[in-house]
Amino acid sequence: TAQDDWFRTASTDSLAQSDYTERAFRFRNTNRIRLGSSVSLEMGADAEVNRNRYDYVLGAHHDRLGNPVPRFQVNTDHDEERAGAFGTVSWAITPAWDFTAGGRVDHYTASEETRFYPRFSSSFAVTERLTLNAAAGVFAQRLPGFILSQDLSYLELPLPEAVHLVVGADYLLNTSTQLTMEGYWKEYENMPMEEEDPSKSVLDDGTSSGRFWQYGTLVGTGKARAYGVELLLQKKLTDRFYGLASASLFRSKYRGLDDTWRSRAHDNRFLLNAVAGYRPSHHWEFSARWSIAGGPPYTPFDVQASEAIQEGVVDATRTNADGYPTYHSLNLKIARRFVFRGSALTSYIALWNAYGQDNVAEYYWNEVDNAQDTLYQFGFLPVFGLEWKF
Repeated sequence: TAQDDWFRTASTDSLAQSDYTERAFRFRNTNRIRLGSSVSLEMGADAEVNRNRYDYVLGAHHDRLGNPVPRFQVNTDHDEERAGAFGTVSWAITPAWDFTAGGRVDHYTASEETRFYPRFSSSFAVTERLTLNAAAGVFAQRLPGFILSQDLSYLELPLPEAVHLVVGADYLLNTSTQLTMEGYWKEYENMPMEEEDPSKSVLDDGTSSGRFWQYGTLVGTGKARAYGVELLLQKKLTDRFYGLASASLFRSKYRGLDDTWRSRAHDNRFLLNAVAGYRPSHHWEFSARWSIAGGPPYTPFDVQASEAIQEGVVDATRTNADGYPTYHSLNLKIARRFVFRGSALTSYIALWNAYGQDNVAEYYWNEVDNAQDTLYQFGFLPVFGLEWKF
């Protein structure tokens, strides 16, 4: 991926230029062997070579706490390699009971670490309609190269790891409708945290704003967890109708360096989606999608401090303590298909946010008015499109 653009930093009066290239070369080999009528083995190896070039400048600005940050420049190559091997044994213990055990080992050249990650899963068909499932495993992910490029000491940070536990069930209501229920628990270790801003989660900082910033002293001692339940009801296309409904109730938290547990950036707490469609013929289709979600958390501004420097300064004592309003929206769509010899043309008209709900995207500090302001997501939006498939 190559980037060559200009973007605004925390100060709207300060511009920063970025010009960086991230290249990844991957190799993977997988082999499957049958060891009998009920046992199979899958094993293989993979490797990844990253050749990254970072050349960017972050202009002088104030950080989220109102502290002045001088101009910061990076001009460096950042190369990483990873080599791994994996293996999985699947055993059909009975016609109704399957069990899988395996794991993978990875070696990371940047940190000179070698780690082993086990995984297990099992499913049991209680009846022809009801199947129980369970899975567990350990997973890891390297830190973003943009962060690692800022300081060589960041290469010594441990890899963030997560332990996943999942249990669930699939129930076939009829030949076209299935209900899936699932509960999960995830524990995260070695999350990067910044000593200068102990209440902030570094990884959430990037995922919530879409841009990582300059960081000070990072330590890999942060913790996080996520847990919840999910329901999925799915009806295949029969009698010209199809539909899908899903619901998720969850919590996602992290522990800062001040030992306080807080909501993570995407801790919406609940998500609900409903999709329905009607196809009176092969040529026409009418569909609708309605979504509702809890508002994600945000950190309110310290109004007095923000007014003093005419920039947004957050109240660090209330990091992710407030929540945005609930989001909801309805999308409607009408599609017409034209079938030709060897191709098909689909035209459609869609109404996004059909009832014009004012959904809040974020609160920001308006430096012109020197006051908090609101940025909304798009309102009612008609869309026309054509799709031609050969």
